[in-house]
Amino acid sequence: MSSKSKTSDNENNPAIILAYGNHVTGIGLIRALGSEGLDVYLLDKQKYNLGKYSKYCNEFLMIPEDVKEDDFITFLKMIKKENHLKKPVLFPTNDYHVYILSKNKKRLEKNFHVAVSDWSITKKCYNKVLTYKLAKEIEIPIPRSFFLRDGISLKELDKEMEYPLIIKPGIMFKFYEQTGKKAFKVNNSKELKEKYDEACSVLDPKDLIIQEIIPGGPENLYSYGCLFLNGNEISYLIKKSRRQLPMDFGISTYLEKTDSPKVREMSKKILKKIDYNGMCEVEFKKDPRDGEFKFFEINPRPWKWHSLLMANGINMPYLWYRTLIGKKIKENYTDLKDIKWIDTYPDLYISVSEILKGRLSFLEYIRSMKNSKTFSVFSKDDLMPFVMETILMPYFYLNRK
Repeated sequence: MSSKSKTSDNENNPAIILAYGNHVTGIGLIRALGSEGLDVYLLDKQKYNLGKYSKYCNEFLMIPEDVKEDDFITFLKMIKKENHLKKPVLFPTNDYHVYILSKNKKRLEKNFHVAVSDWSITKKCYNKVLTYKLAKEIEIPIPRSFFLRDGISLKELDKEMEYPLIIKPGIMFKFYEQTGKKAFKVNNSKELKEKYDEACSVLDPKDLIIQEIIPGGPENLYSYGCLFLNGNEISYLIKKSRRQLPMDFGISTYLEKTDSPKVREMSKKILKKIDYNGMCEVEFKKDPRDGEFKFFEINPRPWKWHSLLMANGINMPYLWYRTLIGKKIKENYTDLKDIKWIDTYPDLYISVSEILKGRLSFLEYIRSMKNSKTFSVFSKDDLMPFVMETILMPYFYLNRK
């Protein structure tokens, strides 16, 4: 490993990255921690996680198929024992592993440092029904929403809400895994019943939300990414989306650093309210009708674009790692640069689609690629993951949700 010399004798706890096919978030963590000289192990159920090709990945280990919660805890302990690892730090990259680690944190802490908050805190982020109600309590604006656990009927909703609207899950992971969508768009009463029934086949009605659609495209989406510890913001960055896949309710493929004192203020307010500790992303959408930022969700884990911070000279995962193993850290702020973050192939796909639909000109696309940028997978310093992404692109396309 190229940067081993950076690691001090009393800072040799390895990092274990828990992935679920989310190679972008994992690659960012592998590079952030590995570049500081730490041993990094990557675990995934999917054999083609691109992070395993990084020069900073010590070893890739397959998670057994259909492993249950208790068996997964046993599996992690076995990995630690068989590899003779000194109390590793567990980093989740997805909601599923956030759930398992948080629910079992006390069981794990004898053998691991665990990069999640206690379940009493995490559950307020994990289930958006609880998160929205908390936001309303502290007067943070949210989209107009109805919660089916409150006993409201579809007939009442049909009278109250304006179409189009969305049915979205309180618990995203299970919903997205089974449907490949973040929400169902509903255009009329007939679709409301059909989509509601489909959503109920995935989640309990009490974990579903009926919500208005805030006008505007991804350019109105803002996110506050931070390391938040003991009520204090250690470091942060705010991004603004430009493109996402799909464009209506998708995942960002192109974004840029921005600033918004209001987004920062509201994010800190809700994180303090729940006593959150760790890395997280707080999402908002600016409503063009009233100019307000409407709160969407908290992702209680490292997020997809966290590597944009590295491009700004802030190694947030490493700061968090040091805290978890009991080292002191200082607030880390720097003059943030105007750098774009691009998820290369997904962004190319959606850009071509938008050009063909006449919603993006070729000239606009070329202009968007100018100036400083960093990429989700491509790195001159660690090229192999991008080479393999290029080779495996047909596989990823055929196996996409």
